[in-house]
Amino acid sequence: MQYQIFLPGVAGANPQFLVDVGLADLVAGANFCDSAHGPIPPGGGVPGPGVVVAWPRPGAAQLGYRPEAQTWLPAVKCGDLAAGRYWVGFWNDSPPTPADLQRPYRQAGIRVALGDGNEWLLPMAKELDHNMVLADDGTWKFEIQRRFHDFYLEHLRWFQFFGTMTQSEGASFAEAAEFILMALRINYRLTGEVASQLRLFTKENVLSAMFAVLGTAPPAVSGGAA
Repeated sequence: MQYQIFLPGVAGANPQFLVDVGLADLVAGANFCDSAHGPIPPGGGVPGPGVVVAWPRPGAAQLGYRPEAQTWLPAVKCGDLAAGRYWVGFWNDSPPTPADLQRPYRQAGIRVALGDGNEWLLPMAKELDHNMVLADDGTWKFEIQRRFHDFYLEHLRWFQFFGTMTQSEGASFAEAAEFILMALRINYRLTGEVASQLRLFTKENVLSAMFAVLGTAPPAVSGGAA
């Protein structure tokens, strides 16, 4: 079953709430439900009101804060975004699967088994959708769609890294995990907290998944430290 997001201290169905906490890619298809109570704040205290957000499918439309049947985890810090700015809730008897989290229109790619035992569709950067635009000289050219721009730049950075690395260098497991999370979020509604809770990334799979996305063979060096 899908997870839910709790946004403390707000009310109403405003998509900007998700944008403000760094979850702009989860706006599409989101349903908002005011809740009088939410998870207990870190360090204790009285649970406050907020909004529960979910992406229900036909026949699986459970929505709401039900602590007796759920486990809630606070968001981790991300750059300038504070920890605890939102909470992620999981149904105890039904952890989310790729089928639960997949977006309506996914990008083509390669299926890779991750740490939860399921296969996930990872988009290959070179196969992402492009638009045809006019260049200054009047000719048509292909340009990566804007929604993939940040991911494509990261893909190019990795290509450059592996093209210039020395035998003493290697890919950071943590950086590789962030890159794979970016790739997964193209096809699935995911957050870092969800990927962590599902134990998607392991020392054995994260680098191989990254090279699958890049569409290249790994270099003859071992991975670096986490």
